[in-house]
Amino acid sequence: MKKNISLSTLILISLFFFSACSAAVSNPAIEADAQLLAPTHTPPPASTDTTTPLEAFAEALTPTIDPLALPVLNAEQSYKMIATVHANILSVAAWVNQGLNQYEKQAVVGSVAELSMAPLAELFGQYTPDPAFDALWQTAKEIHTAFYPQLQTWVSSEMEDENFAGALNALMARSTEMIDEADNIARQQFNLNVNQYAPTYSQAMEIVFELQATQPGVAARMQESPLLPTEEALQENTDLVVKDLTPYLYDFAGSEFFIVVGMLENTGEAPLTHVRVEVRYYDAKRDYIGTSQGELANQAALPGGLYAFTASTIIDGDAAIIRQSWDTYQVTVYAQPLAAETTQYYQDFSLTLSDTQQDVLGDYLIEGTLTNLGTETINGSEILVSVMAFDANEKLVGVGEGLALLEGPLAPGMAVPFTAALQSVSGNPVRYLFVAETATEN
Repeated sequence: MKKNISLSTLILISLFFFSACSAAVSNPAIEADAQLLAPTHTPPPASTDTTTPLEAFAEALTPTIDPLALPVLNAEQSYKMIATVHANILSVAAWVNQGLNQYEKQAVVGSVAELSMAPLAELFGQYTPDPAFDALWQTAKEIHTAFYPQLQTWVSSEMEDENFAGALNALMARSTEMIDEADNIARQQFNLNVNQYAPTYSQAMEIVFELQATQPGVAARMQESPLLPTEEALQENTDLVVKDLTPYLYDFAGSEFFIVVGMLENTGEAPLTHVRVEVRYYDAKRDYIGTSQGELANQAALPGGLYAFTASTIIDGDAAIIRQSWDTYQVTVYAQPLAAETTQYYQDFSLTLSDTQQDVLGDYLIEGTLTNLGTETINGSEILVSVMAFDANEKLVGVGEGLALLEGPLAPGMAVPFTAALQSVSGNPVRYLFVAETATEN
């Protein structure tokens, strides 16, 4: 994966984002109207990784500091951490028997796993629970340690559905006993209202984001700026014109996230790279309240092309104040010229939509066909697909990314399936705009 993605941006970006690496050919974005047809898929090759997920995960859970020195959570925080483990199992159990293929597993289940499950390994090692929940805390850690690596194996299609369902049922039984006991302790000893979390316990997941934000190291990573390359400072570029920008609040696991998606056009004659977008926000009194920034979904903006971007990472100001008080905004776009001697980008593809599916979280899995319209044979496994979704009023309601489903070469004129995940949408998509890209050393 080419980019390090902050938590807020991760909500917007699918697990299908791979590094793009082939030659500069001009390309307009490709449009498609929504329709439903049967998808087709190319089976993925077997993994050659010899490190088991359980070994890697167990290592991540191993404390590196004295547990006695760890901060202690209060009773409700401790309960919510335990409930989150149970909520994760419940959410996955709803999808096990749906007959999902690998790419659907990655888009539908994998994205939730990255958001609410992956951080738990770190958090279990950074805190200790209220003493009343100590035994259940250890149980929750054990369940999560056993569950998450198996989930990763299943999502990558290295474990059969039947085998994963059997393992999940066993963990479900143990997790149900755990949450029943946690509910009793929370009610009887602390008078907590656990009814607000049952039966799905999804509202408890907010603890993951709350605790991450209080960790100095984690908070720093969440606020990392991808803005300036070290070799050369970016400059404002007025040829990159923002055609649409949509800030909105997105609810996930009981927490509201400030999401900014947009579309820009390269109106100039030169290809540009390292495109970054900065959005400054003002309240109703026109007082400045903060800035967010982000980047293009593609590596290059070629002349005449339309491109998706996100700008959800807050780099100045308080996120809560911005999402509650913003009234107007000012956008600045930065970029560098694409030097002839460096990596060049190939975007000469057509993309047609074949299927869209929406999951219970409101996210979309998009499938279609990608055709190489150019004259070069390229590596199919390194083609990145970005998607912009518009509602019936032609308002941008979400952006997403995906990949071509091909592990070998893609010759001129050859067509292959592609898939993309569209998450955190703010409306009903009825039209989609695609850009595919790969890169090659010049």
